[in-house]
Amino acid sequence: MSIEFLRDFSLGLNYIEIMIEFEIFLYFLVGAYRVKAEGIAVVDKFSIFGAFGFLLGAFSRVCYIAFDYYIPNDIYRYLAWIFLISCVIIIVISVFRGTPKLIFKDFRYKKGYFLTAALFVTLTILMRLFFYSIGFWIILVCTGAVILVPILYLFNQWIKCVGGYIKKYFTMGLLAIPLTFIGIGIGPLWGTLPGYEGWLVKISAHITFLVGLGLLAISLWSLPTLTEIGWEDKIYFLYVIMPGGILAYEYHFKKESKVDSDLLSSGITGIVDIVKEMTGSLKRLKIIRQEKKNIYLEYGTKVTVAIIAEEELKILFEKLARFTREFEAIFADVLESWDGNTDIFKIADSLTKRIFITTK
Repeated sequence: MSIEFLRDFSLGLNYIEIMIEFEIFLYFLVGAYRVKAEGIAVVDKFSIFGAFGFLLGAFSRVCYIAFDYYIPNDIYRYLAWIFLISCVIIIVISVFRGTPKLIFKDFRYKKGYFLTAALFVTLTILMRLFFYSIGFWIILVCTGAVILVPILYLFNQWIKCVGGYIKKYFTMGLLAIPLTFIGIGIGPLWGTLPGYEGWLVKISAHITFLVGLGLLAISLWSLPTLTEIGWEDKIYFLYVIMPGGILAYEYHFKKESKVDSDLLSSGITGIVDIVKEMTGSLKRLKIIRQEKKNIYLEYGTKVTVAIIAEEELKILFEKLARFTREFEAIFADVLESWDGNTDIFKIADSLTKRIFITTK
């Protein structure tokens, strides 16, 4: 395997990265347009913001290709770093969803951590651009790995707080962070090694970075906003409704003014039936939005389950679907020949607490 082949292969990987980043940018925009057009969910503005971060990443790679393979002029290197820094800042803001207080609320050394991280980033930029030293670079990479530990710990804590597909995408995000860091960290070492070994290191670094980039893109689009981590505090009521609008079971998560639960359950059923009749669609209404409160709806074979909560949160749709499945499984025999006795459903309190209250 010749050096020329490795060089061309590495160049090809660079073009693949540009293509992936540009496609991610377009995917985010097209996906947001589809969500808005179909009204299936609220468009996440931070995901759109993150899309432009990937576009800047593509610009950065174009400049690096020019510098590494065609025109070794420092202007291309400086432009690449400007785009890269902007890319990282935008994507970090998008991942954190503008909620740093929530993310670091249980972190004791916030100021020290942010100062250390800022110093690390500054030294990395200065050294990479103006006085590159392999020894100092290794020290910086090791320091960066230590700085990443709190972020990885936080991601692990978030994973414990969610379930289902959301947990899967949080896990992808957890894996993406060290992979992209490793790719960026070992990439500059290629210039310090002999030609053949150097190109192998460069290719390995780039493949690692591309895998991390792909995982990050998937998780960034699919993750809910981090404000959903506090979803427990945003639920008010849960209702299980039988056909005809008859209330079979209810659970109050918050003590509020008296609510006529029977009237509410029959009203929800009426709204669902009216919407279905007016639209003629086989699809059922999944959410009713009303000022600061939303009514989530999930349909089983025998019951309709509703939750009233403050915000529209992805995690609540999944937990509601899980509750509905388990409720119908537990009370399968009862629901087949229910005689109107609601006391029999009181044991569902343990199911409600397990799914909607106990998260750790």
